[in-house]
Amino acid sequence: MTPGESFSAGLGAFDTIAAADHDDAAIDPRCVPFLLHHGRATDRAIVLFHGFTNCPRQFAAFAQLLFERGFNVYVPRLPRHGMRDKLTPQLAGLTAAELSECATRSLKIAAQLGAHVSVLGLSAGATAAAWLAQTHAFDCVVAIAPFFSVVRIPALLEPALTGVLELAPNLELWWDPRVKQNAEPSHAYPRFSTHALAQCLKLGETVRSLAHTDAPRSARSILVLNAKDPAIDNAAASAVWQLWRAHGGTTDTYTFKNLDVRHDIIEPVTYPDAIALVYPVLLELLAA
Repeated sequence: MTPGESFSAGLGAFDTIAAADHDDAAIDPRCVPFLLHHGRATDRAIVLFHGFTNCPRQFAAFAQLLFERGFNVYVPRLPRHGMRDKLTPQLAGLTAAELSECATRSLKIAAQLGAHVSVLGLSAGATAAAWLAQTHAFDCVVAIAPFFSVVRIPALLEPALTGVLELAPNLELWWDPRVKQNAEPSHAYPRFSTHALAQCLKLGETVRSLAHTDAPRSARSILVLNAKDPAIDNAAASAVWQLWRAHGGTTDTYTFKNLDVRHDIIEPVTYPDAIALVYPVLLELLAA
């Protein structure tokens, strides 16, 4: 297959996915996947995986910056995210297999859009990105605040927590109990499912288990953390990168020490400072 044929195939695969989302009345039109491309395969293509309970719109501004730097940029919608009904119970049915299947499909499309592929993800999207780094060969992964364990839960106890969350009745918890359904951004869900959270952690467990014996297959793996992250255990995420490094993987870690107390350091609606404080660093990491 020539580069032109590969690009056409990737574009066709994206069009099929995007058309299905556009035709689904249950999906918020602001949250359908999108692709910014230069009309041809570029030297570099990138996949951006949005965060837990958010949707592709989260990366609209950052994707444009990458596009302006010559990337073809694909932003998929994670399974069960992006519904019109922001109080949908659908997220509770999320599975680790759905996340990994979406990640694999997205990487395949990106590989047809550029000679070299990078994958960047936030939160649950970062967990999916880390799983790809462990299991698939591509150029670079940037995982921002991946779920390997939640804050204040030691990594050794995380599997027990996941088991409890899986077996217990599902709870729908507000991200901000003060404003409940009025939380911003309006394109994201204002609450999260404990069953869905368990599945994100379960995918992280898979990565961690494989990392004990195998190096990542991605050529370079970059972990990005916020020192004041209130949601994830930074040490648990760092431990995975340390395992990869011990097996000979090319790894780097960047920790923001000047940000607010927040898990989502990408969404400009809730964190306008991300554009000035976070985006330039991520662009530099991806350009290296």
